[in-house]
Amino acid sequence: GAGGNFTLKTVSTSLFVYIYLTDPTDPVNSITILPDSLGPNPPTYTTNFLSYLKPFNLFRTCSWQGQNLYNSGTSLQIWANRTQVSSSSQVTSSGAALEHILELEQVTGATLWPCIPDSADTNYIQQMASLISSSRDKSKMMYL
Repeated sequence: GAGGNFTLKTVSTSLFVYIYLTDPTDPVNSITILPDSLGPNPPTYTTNFLSYLKPFNLFRTCSWQGQNLYNSGTSLQIWANRTQVSSSSQVTSSGAALEHILELEQVTGATLWPCIPDSADTNYIQQMASLISSSRDKSKMMYL
């Protein structure tokens, strides 16, 4: 498709975007809504968010990874089904992309305490370990 940008003007604190018609052979995709102040290549985390996190030196990420008492062990976790950076949302029942979690550790310098899903298959655990190993300073402590 042609692609393009358009400006949304909000009149309240809520924003709803409805798509009533799209070409099935070239559907609307890659919708990103950001304030102009972040520029064309915004960082994953805003300076306000990072400032809020400054007092914390340990990030326990179970809930952010979609792992909690309510869904623990309810379904087999398969690596191919995990939330990825390219996923349409980072707010899903399977949590945010692990790459985003690792990036937060890098930009804040905090210690990471990720969750290995209790229902993860062997491949999931191996792939998660490989991603963590290749994405962070190996001399830095990590809780599991």
